[in-house]
Amino acid sequence: MKRILIGLCSLTLLLSGCGLVSQSSDDSVFTIATYGGSYGDSIRERVIKPFEEKYDVKVREEMAVSNVTLGKLMQGGSDIDVAFMDGGVSEHAESMNVLEPIDTSKLSNADSLIDEAVYEKDGKKFAISAGFYAVGLTYNTEKIDTPPKSWKDLWKPEYANKVTAPSVSNAMGLPFVLGINQAFGGEANNIDTAVKELGKLKVASYFDTAGAGENLFQGDEATIGAAYASSAAALKKGGKPIEYVTPEEGAIAGDIRLHIPKTSSKTDLAYKFIDLAISAQAQQEMSADLLNAPVNKKAELSESLKAQMPYGKDGSIADLNIPDWFALNENRQKWTIEFNQEVIG
Repeated sequence: MKRILIGLCSLTLLLSGCGLVSQSSDDSVFTIATYGGSYGDSIRERVIKPFEEKYDVKVREEMAVSNVTLGKLMQGGSDIDVAFMDGGVSEHAESMNVLEPIDTSKLSNADSLIDEAVYEKDGKKFAISAGFYAVGLTYNTEKIDTPPKSWKDLWKPEYANKVTAPSVSNAMGLPFVLGINQAFGGEANNIDTAVKELGKLKVASYFDTAGAGENLFQGDEATIGAAYASSAAALKKGGKPIEYVTPEEGAIAGDIRLHIPKTSSKTDLAYKFIDLAISAQAQQEMSADLLNAPVNKKAELSESLKAQMPYGKDGSIADLNIPDWFALNENRQKWTIEFNQEVIG
């Protein structure tokens, strides 16, 4: 059986109520569903603190992965005023009818957004992107002399039992599986080819959070794998000899998004928070922290930072492999079960 680093609850349990009890409502605070780790740190420093100072409001952070946040919203009675959730979960939230439509005319920075930053279905906008991230090839330069070029390099015999990749519990898990399926010539309507090839891949472990993936590299359990560009940057900043490479098949991308839950009682403040988060200053600062591609066209990045964007120095969002999340979600349960049974075992 292949090892997988998971949290205390499975996805099914997360959505059905495991650990989803929200703190009691308090009219004196503004509640943000946010992330842990480096993403949560950046959001706190670049958005939450400036927001508190500008509008003289107290923010309470509820840190959780996107599926847990969605579970809270699905339960009803949540006091979350703005919710950060990843692509994929965002579309699921829209389908579950737990989101308030977003009126972009209430956002002063809306006109500065790239087209890909606004998500809409049936004429209603339901989410605003706060930055695009990517999963690519990450490796330890002290352990590996020749930089990897392709996803297929992960199968090289010399990397056996030293490889890591996101599990299907991770936001980029199924997109990674689809990327492997495409790399090996699989069909678009199934993951049979990916399951066959991943069944042969000798991994140290699959990870369900970016932090867990970072720990595998930090402890030298993994020396190569599919990992977030932001994780590679954090490890390198911490002194680890880690480099990130965009595979020749293209990086697999997603984004963090802002949503207003239907249960929010502070929608005016919610719009102010979103507007600040997508401002040029916040976007360029978060890009520097996380190596996320900014969504505000006025964000100014240094030449060195441009070179570290998910799509490279001269690329754009159009160069990233971004899933059709609505289509993926239709098969999510089936493909998750298939991966767990056939690959994890």
